[in-house]
Amino acid sequence: MTDVHALADDLGVLGMAEVERLGLGPRDLMRLVRAGRLVHLSRGWYAVPLSPAATPKVVHLQRLRAAERKYEGSAMGSHHSELLQLGLPAFGADLATVHLSRTRPRAQHRHSPGLMVHRPVPSEAILDTGRLHPALAIVQHGLTTSGVGALCAADAALRQRVVSEADLRMALAWVRQHPRSGLVRQFVRFADGRSESVGESRLRHACHLMGIAVTPQVTITDDGFVARVDFLVTGTKVVLEFDGAVKYADADGRDALIAEKWREDRLRQLGYIVVRVVWRELADIKALEWRIRQALARAA
Repeated sequence: MTDVHALADDLGVLGMAEVERLGLGPRDLMRLVRAGRLVHLSRGWYAVPLSPAATPKVVHLQRLRAAERKYEGSAMGSHHSELLQLGLPAFGADLATVHLSRTRPRAQHRHSPGLMVHRPVPSEAILDTGRLHPALAIVQHGLTTSGVGALCAADAALRQRVVSEADLRMALAWVRQHPRSGLVRQFVRFADGRSESVGESRLRHACHLMGIAVTPQVTITDDGFVARVDFLVTGTKVVLEFDGAVKYADADGRDALIAEKWREDRLRQLGYIVVRVVWRELADIKALEWRIRQALARAA
């Protein structure tokens, strides 16, 4: 049998046209799938594994490519599928489902297991490149998942200058008839490109719910010492730092841990109280608020 890599595209995806050119029949395909040389994506679509253990994101992008090729000229990636393709966060997304949006007026939407083809988008939401406007994908993501998901994506897109605030306002206008558009609008208007990760976006939103005003990415200096902190509670000396998936197992990690401890010691010497927040605390905002209020009381 011919090497299946030969006719796969850059994401390793093959359709039946390529399969037939390779001279592969149903039994050949079954053998290749069993042997792990091909992955079955959907009816009539396969992919060459790009790594020994493909991540859910990689598999999703392969399935998106297959769906876009199947609907070429009539639908394009949208919602969290387009966000992933752009390298933007898709917090809260169900990666088992690929999303497309129709590009032709009056085209029908279609839903099947693992694939949702939505109603047509406005023609002005389609870029010259043939892709969906990122701002609309952000808003769509919020409509189908959560406002927090839209906020995280909007923060990242603003930070990377993929969209502007005007783009986001325009995208909200495109979906103003949607029943959940009012909710998503509240989150998207809260977007701030100074938040540098999903964790920081969620922590900033949590502080908003607590009624605690924070300023992102504040630089603190003193006699040659420079520290940029994730958040400073406005008008106080309480610093909030989001601690993500930092690993300290190797030598570089231990050096980073020592540097971080020295940095926090210096901040405390300057009178700042540092509150470190980890992922699990974002699931219990009341307990997190108690910790921050305690720090504020000490600072006062």
